[in-house]
Amino acid sequence: MRIINNDSQKRSWFAYNQDDTAQLIALASGSLDANGGVKDFDAPKNSNGLYTVLIKRNPGGGAIIGTATGKNSQTFTFDGNTLNVS
Repeated sequence: MRIINNDSQKRSWFAYNQDDTAQLIALASGSLDANGGVKDFDAPKNSNGLYTVLIKRNPGGGAIIGTATGKNSQTFTFDGNTLNVS
């Protein structure tokens, strides 16, 4: 998956298996630079092929400001208000 931050602020991201509804075990996480920061992440295979990505307000955590579910082959783009999947 590719995660892109088009917001004007640095943001944190977290990826989970879609069926981990309690979001107990992040597959990976990190920070995204402002204005086009990109992270490519090859998620491990899971039972349904779907993953949930969260964007959080502060580097390292904070309030969730974007969430979306998609496939490992898709791009998750945060525009400052919404996390879109394409």
